[in-house]
Amino acid sequence: MIKSLKEIAKRECFKDCAKIVVEFPAAFFNPKFSMGAITPVAAISGACMALFENDAHPRIFPVYPAVWNGGKKKDKMAILIQDLIGLTSEWEYDEKPTREVDFEHVIDAIGMAYWRADIEFFSHAKESIWKQKKQRIGLH
Repeated sequence: MIKSLKEIAKRECFKDCAKIVVEFPAAFFNPKFSMGAITPVAAISGACMALFENDAHPRIFPVYPAVWNGGKKKDKMAILIQDLIGLTSEWEYDEKPTREVDFEHVIDAIGMAYWRADIEFFSHAKESIWKQKKQRIGLH
């Protein structure tokens, strides 16, 4: 898996990425959760953070699932994402998942990208629009 990640990290599309969001399982810190199930996921998250980080220009944003998805279940997120950008059957892929269950990971990745983009680019615009509306109606 690490070898595959190293190859992916070398792809041209990642060289100029300003921001990379990596999901880290919050369950890793829950003593009631099975470490056997979550440890490999945490290890891969850590490997991704190490492989894609650039000391000169920090760009990694680790995030817990409940933070980016607002606590929504995977089936609800899948509906929201596909409403935004179309059905998974209509997407173009570098490497299309071969198992149906793997599409949830692709959908999660897109959800995290939208979450970060909203914070990075759209939240300022929302604040500006709200401020203008308040000024127009006399609220300061």
